[in-house]
Amino acid sequence: MEKTKVCWTEIACGATLRACGKAGQHNTARQLIDKMRKLGVTINGGSYLTLIQHCVRNKDSTHAGDSRGGSEQALEWLQLMEDAGHVPNSRHFTAAVVICSAEGNAVNAIKIFQRMRDQGEHASVQSWSALLDAIGSAGQVDQMMAMYREMRASGQQPNLITMNTMLARAGAAGEVGIAEGIWRELRDLKLVPDVMTYNPLINCYAMAKDPGKAEKVLADMIKSAAVEPNAITFNSVMKAYIEVQRLDDAEDVISRMRATGVQPDLEIWTSIIHAAGALGDIKRADRLYNDALLSGAVNPYRPWCTKHIRDASGNMQPKGTVMDLHGLNPTTACAAIRHELRVRQKLEGASRRKVPLYIITGQGGGHMRADVADLLRSKKIHYQLPTGQSGRIVVPSSQ
Repeated sequence: MEKTKVCWTEIACGATLRACGKAGQHNTARQLIDKMRKLGVTINGGSYLTLIQHCVRNKDSTHAGDSRGGSEQALEWLQLMEDAGHVPNSRHFTAAVVICSAEGNAVNAIKIFQRMRDQGEHASVQSWSALLDAIGSAGQVDQMMAMYREMRASGQQPNLITMNTMLARAGAAGEVGIAEGIWRELRDLKLVPDVMTYNPLINCYAMAKDPGKAEKVLADMIKSAAVEPNAITFNSVMKAYIEVQRLDDAEDVISRMRATGVQPDLEIWTSIIHAAGALGDIKRADRLYNDALLSGAVNPYRPWCTKHIRDASGNMQPKGTVMDLHGLNPTTACAAIRHELRVRQKLEGASRRKVPLYIITGQGGGHMRADVADLLRSKKIHYQLPTGQSGRIVVPSSQ
């Protein structure tokens, strides 16, 4: 600010602090606050709120030299705020609890929540919901329900967000009994379910390998007429069939969702392709991949980009077909490679055979590169593993 001759005003400093928070540059923000104190510039509560809200460790904060992040960072900002003579309100505490939820840190969430109550701050429904989410995200569903009972005993009335939050956490944990209890409670409270209410309950039944109950919830959802199922809804129903290895029924879910105007997304296609591959049904996996490719939901082909395709010496490689397998599981990736090889074998694929095939399996390669390499080897396809590029496989052209 001094270099740009910007005056050290509350507004200018506040804007800079918020910018530091959003960029994850918390050390820089602390240095600025120290300077502001020395100059007698006031720090408002809004700036602290932004800093707390962005206590999520990211690449920007790492580049800035900040080793801290998450809930510990949020706790630190609350303490620094108090040390400076500012009293955090429920918004500051709730924002800190939300950070704990993202981190899955139930211990710090409870600590912050109790600190808020000790200071006489009223726990709003938003505060309670954030706390329940933090505890549930840590997998402590029983404790989440105990805290919910405490919420009700305090006189605080839950809203739909509260109930959806608990349903999502119970569903993710596969706690069918708890999820069903939350559902009954929601009905008793006369709350109207939305898609975020139905989906976790269906997912819970899917994890419990009970497609019958998953289908019943879907039927109730459609019957309500007020809520339309989305891709997540159908994906959960499909998952229920996959869990019990009923792939015909799982495929039928795709047809049903299309009939309702909902298009299968990447997650749905990769899930069922992986399931087919896991059962050794390669023919089905390839057929499903072809359908996904035609629908546009899966598209591993990338435009030629010379700056990314170079040899170990940094020389530009010949123009060719580029397949980027990021976002695909190894089973779907292998289906994609088999499809490309079949295209190249056909008469109309002659032009493709005359150029190299560049396969990008991701940084480090891992299982995907090993699986793709094994596939190429089994097809007696010659390939190269470029030196220093562990996430690349090159299939030379064949004239």
